[in-house]
Amino acid sequence: GHTIAHAIEKETGYTRYRHGEAVAIGMIGAARISTAMGLLPAETCARIERLTAAMGLPCSVEGASPDAMYTDLFHDKKTVGGRIHWVLAEDIGRVCVRSDVPEEIVRKNILGLFTPPLLRKRRDETKQ
Repeated sequence: GHTIAHAIEKETGYTRYRHGEAVAIGMIGAARISTAMGLLPAETCARIERLTAAMGLPCSVEGASPDAMYTDLFHDKKTVGGRIHWVLAEDIGRVCVRSDVPEEIVRKNILGLFTPPLLRKRRDETKQ
């Protein structure tokens, strides 16, 4: 989750999320990419999301641009020759490194980390 986490931190000015919170969101993004690549079963991805939420960690991004985050991924130290070397899950506790993730899968799953405005509004209303 660190590749996505670093982009989250940069785009939110290193103030909105603690490092571990950004990593939690990044782990969800990486798990979703893993599922889209056929590496991780969807039910395991859902379990990762449930456990992250149960620990009280954020599961979505607010205050950043998906396009800017995508661009930031290419400045990560795991990017070599313009290719991101993703650490992707095959199961809980088992990962692989892949550099063949299609752009459309990355973009779709980065966008999927953002809380839709309607859901954010409803969540904020329930906090009051």
